[in-house]
Amino acid sequence: MINRMRARLGRFLLLGILGSVLSAPLWGQCAMCKASAQYQRGETINAINKGIIVLGIPPLAIAVGIVCLTYRYRNGPVSPDPPTTPDISA
Repeated sequence: MINRMRARLGRFLLLGILGSVLSAPLWGQCAMCKASAQYQRGETINAINKGIIVLGIPPLAIAVGIVCLTYRYRNGPVSPDPPTTPDISA
């Protein structure tokens, strides 16, 4: 059961990482960045694009972490079995 959960989690994380990598070109430029970079050199535009991607990684990591924790604890906390008392009716 644990191996199956690990496999699911691994697939989920792989899909998340793959989706992030494939959508990176879509993060290219927001409207304000595009307006300010419109009259800059190519080097500056590339630096702005890389900066936008770097600034997008922490929120993405936080969101993935919240989703993972929510998935892990979706049924509530696991309560331990109650302690058994020894039978001393001798």
